[in-house]
Amino acid sequence: FGGLYTWSEAMGLPRACDTVALGSTPECPDTISDADEAQRQGICPEGWHVMNGFEWRRMPTSEGFGAKPMLSQVFRGSDDIGLAVLLGGMSDPDLIEKKYGLIGQFGFYWVAEEKDSLRVGVVSFTETNVKFSDSMNKPSVLSVRCVKDY
Repeated sequence: FGGLYTWSEAMGLPRACDTVALGSTPECPDTISDADEAQRQGICPEGWHVMNGFEWRRMPTSEGFGAKPMLSQVFRGSDDIGLAVLLGGMSDPDLIEKKYGLIGQFGFYWVAEEKDSLRVGVVSFTETNVKFSDSMNKPSVLSVRCVKDY
C-alpha cells in the first residue's frame, strides 16, 4: 500500500506545521499559495509533486472527468489512467487506540490545501465513492500520490 505520512511530512514542512497554521509562527514559517493548483514537491522525488486538488478533480479517464469515471476506471475497469488507487487506510492520533485502520476500506490522499490551523484537504476513496473536499487532522497519517511536474 505504500507509506503513510503526516501532512507536514507529505508537504516537506517542519513538524510544527502539524499543530499550527502555516506562516503563523517561526517554527512554521512556510505558506502554500494557490493551494488548489499548487505544485508542492514535499516528499516526492525531484521533478514530481504531491497531487493537488485540481489534478484529482480533473483526472482524465476513458469515460470523461470526475469521480464516477475515476471509480469505474480504478476499481472496476482496466485502470486505463494508471492511477491504481489503493485503499491503504490511515491512522489518526486522536483515536484512542492510535493504530492503523480501514485498510482495504478507505484510501485517503493528502492535498496541499490548509482548511484551518489543524485541518487540511484530502481526497478520500472507497470502492463506490470519491470525495474531493474531505478534510483531516494534520497529524493523521495518510497516503500521498506523486505526479510529474508540468
